[in-house]
Amino acid sequence: MYRVQLVVDFMSRMTYDIYQIQAPPADRKILLLYLIFRPAWRIDDEKEAIMSVLKVTGDNFDMEVMNSDKPVLLDFWAELCGPCRMIGPVVEEIASERADIKVGKINVDEEPELASEFQVMSIPTLIVIKNGKIVNQTLGAQPKASILALLD
Repeated sequence: MYRVQLVVDFMSRMTYDIYQIQAPPADRKILLLYLIFRPAWRIDDEKEAIMSVLKVTGDNFDMEVMNSDKPVLLDFWAELCGPCRMIGPVVEEIASERADIKVGKINVDEEPELASEFQVMSIPTLIVIKNGKIVNQTLGAQPKASILALLD
């Protein structure tokens, strides 16, 4: 039995059980729950897995992206962008499946300086950074296979 928890308070990490299922963590039911509730979520198992997509800002950019020991997939997006909302769940799914990378999202409306620094003119823009350098990037909505290919 797996217990899915909704993280209510990000500072204190207070959680409330929202659903119990008898399915493996990779099951689509859990992803569907995540898409419905959209906050951080947890799966309590013998080994706890936490799905997280970093909210990258000017304040945490150097620490989380430039100084990362893992490759970082950055998703430049905006709230009212239809294609951004289409690839959002795909990017979040990749974050949950790939422990060998970090995945961050940058809202271009909230962080115009970062968008300008990376010369983002169209969204969604996906950029892969390794060792502080851009190694790959793409524009527009992409299928999951294309996004994964950026990481290899």
